[in-house]
Amino acid sequence: MATNSSQGIVNLTLVSSIAIALSVTAVDFGTGYVTMGCSKCSLHTPSVIENETCCSGFSSPANGLVLENVGNLAVNITMQVFDNATTMIGGGDLDYGGQNMPEFEVNVTEKELGACPSGGLYPACNNTWCPVNATTLTWCVSLLPDQSKDEITTNIRITIPENSRKGELNTTFIFVGNA
Repeated sequence: MATNSSQGIVNLTLVSSIAIALSVTAVDFGTGYVTMGCSKCSLHTPSVIENETCCSGFSSPANGLVLENVGNLAVNITMQVFDNATTMIGGGDLDYGGQNMPEFEVNVTEKELGACPSGGLYPACNNTWCPVNATTLTWCVSLLPDQSKDEITTNIRITIPENSRKGELNTTFIFVGNA
């Protein structure tokens, strides 16, 4: 009896992928002004205008900047902003004990619980408002690639003094992921 056999091979190569993406790429508080008779207006994400009678016309965005790990490796996230309250918003009045100064603050939260485990979020800004400085911060140590826990949110809080700069005021946030 004669027999014959043949064999085949199945091959695949898996590669590592470091990739992050902003699913919410802009926070737009709209157009408005500090109401006459008020010294300042404060607003922040998610969806808060702190003193609506002093903030005329502004909108309240539902989300901060949402960053997602879309790769397949855990990544360390750094965040850099090129402005602070003075360079972005300006104005203020030291005559009142600093109460009418511009403020530009951020906080970082896990949009999906467990996305940045073991206390990996930047401690000073973890669910706490902290001033933005023109510096680079380690925003999250080990942002996971798991579909159900791979997103963090950077919320923004702005206080605008009555004598702030006028016109379109904006700045850029840069997030970098590395393994």
